[in-house]
Amino acid sequence: MSACLLAMQSLAQTQQTFSLVTSQSELNTTDKYVIALQPVKVGKIQYGLYAMGEARAKGKGFDGIEVKSDLTELPETFTTTETLTTVTIEEGTGDFAGKYALKADNGYLSFAEKGQLSLVETSADNFADISFTDNNVVIKNGDLSLLATANNGTGGVKGSVIFNTYTTNQKPIALYVLKSGDTPINPEKVSAPTFELVKSSDRLGTHFAVQMSCTAENAVIYYTLSEGEAEPETPSKENGTLYEAPVTVTPGCKVKAIAYVGDKASDVTSYNPDVPYAVNEFQSLLTLTEQDVTDLGLSLVYVSVPVTVAYANGRYIYVTYDDKCMLVYDTKDQYKGVLKAGDVIADITGTFSLYNGCPQISSPELGEITTGGTAPSPKEVKIGDLGFDMLLDYVIVKNVTVADDNGKLSMTDGTTSVAMCNYFTNPKFYEVVTVEPGESMDVTGFVGRYLKKGSEVPAELQLNPIKVERNTQNGIAEIEASDSKAVYFNLQGVRVDNPDNGIFIEMKNGASRKVSVK
Repeated sequence: MSACLLAMQSLAQTQQTFSLVTSQSELNTTDKYVIALQPVKVGKIQYGLYAMGEARAKGKGFDGIEVKSDLTELPETFTTTETLTTVTIEEGTGDFAGKYALKADNGYLSFAEKGQLSLVETSADNFADISFTDNNVVIKNGDLSLLATANNGTGGVKGSVIFNTYTTNQKPIALYVLKSGDTPINPEKVSAPTFELVKSSDRLGTHFAVQMSCTAENAVIYYTLSEGEAEPETPSKENGTLYEAPVTVTPGCKVKAIAYVGDKASDVTSYNPDVPYAVNEFQSLLTLTEQDVTDLGLSLVYVSVPVTVAYANGRYIYVTYDDKCMLVYDTKDQYKGVLKAGDVIADITGTFSLYNGCPQISSPELGEITTGGTAPSPKEVKIGDLGFDMLLDYVIVKNVTVADDNGKLSMTDGTTSVAMCNYFTNPKFYEVVTVEPGESMDVTGFVGRYLKKGSEVPAELQLNPIKVERNTQNGIAEIEASDSKAVYFNLQGVRVDNPDNGIFIEMKNGASRKVSVK
């Protein structure tokens, strides 16, 4: 068979229809194909059909592009204007008879190593077996298969799709063909509307809105909008709303739109915007359970009030508002070394989840940062005061005994014990916090809880320490000083009979003060 070069087609504003391939007998070297991901369902969220888009940097596979949404089964055909990567196949000969090389305009697709699917200029040793099971296709070279990784996000929110050779979290793929000689359907049809989620604020608060546009000259747009799981009606001039300005939307909504130029109409396009839940305090988030998060469909949140950084250490950022804190977990290290205690963050957008029962906002996008503010101070409490109602409170517990039982940390005042969990042990991600066991220690940290997901064991209260240091004042206070003669101690609490040249604690007449001796 003759080989046909693959064109990495730009289908923008030109619709083309692809048909599902279900057997090897349908493969032809003169046709163009796209590799797609079957729809998968997670919780109440129905994912759509994703096709292979542009190549990622450094050969790390290909981005997936959603070309159809809200599917319940694999479609026999789909029509799209998206920019997709189409491939042609070249049948091997000799030792490679019955196998195929996949070709792109930048070269053949190479199964180079696990975790990536790269483009190379030669097909040598890159021939693959192509087989079908039901509607799935397996494209395999040795022990490497071209599959898709679907990152479903947290709480069922749509995530991302990558086509590559990863060996975990893989989803089966499908193959669609654009027959040679096929022409775009209705090439003069009005281009379909596009969408963008925008944010705005006024005296009533922050709002999210969908902005719609159409590249066709003199086009007007009509739309329909739904809330919750209901599907919007198919819009038209008769039953749609004329688009004149960005449309305010709420979490879970769906939008459909159609564009007209005179009597000519575009295809109807759908948009399920990831609208964050706007929150202006932390208390309500701190009391949520896993079931609450699922029932509310809570995932993406927008903290609409300025918050103050209480502590920043690598990926861990604790922010406070109205005496309550929230952990902001920076998985991408984009704010590592940027924030300091006292900095004020105008707003935060991120994914809310419960990690081992402890609330957090991860993958944050921070608003404007104002530096130079006053760092919040921890509240001094007794161990017996600690409880789940103080979740993520910033506290200091003084004069306790810290124990280390083969890495399992705890602190006690002799009556009550509380577990401690030191997260800051990996210098790659954090500034390491050293926890030295000993009596008469002061422990500063954030109140946490540990609850393994799916476990029936009750949650365990724990303190996440950010500083553990010896209490020097305790030893000094127990020493009786003469009314007539001062007694001196260094800053480590060790008595010094003849202080000289330094800063010391002076004890006299039952009172203490810091003095400088030269």
